[in-house]
Amino acid sequence: MLSIYTSYNCSKCSKEFVLLSDDVESMKGYLVCPFCSSQRITKQKITDSLKECMGHRKYKKENGVTKQK
Repeated sequence: MLSIYTSYNCSKCSKEFVLLSDDVESMKGYLVCPFCSSQRITKQKITDSLKECMGHRKYKKENGVTKQK
């Protein structure tokens, strides 16, 4: 079974972002960091649950919104 979420980590700004696996496969071209536009990203974790994908990193829920520290 194909997992839904893929977690990536940027080597330049060291921030993590999560993308849908289907969107990554359907995109033609290359992936870049949405924060600094660097191409130096590494795949961290592929899971079915978004909480598992973000659980080990620096995420916090503030006023009903999930934010990265």
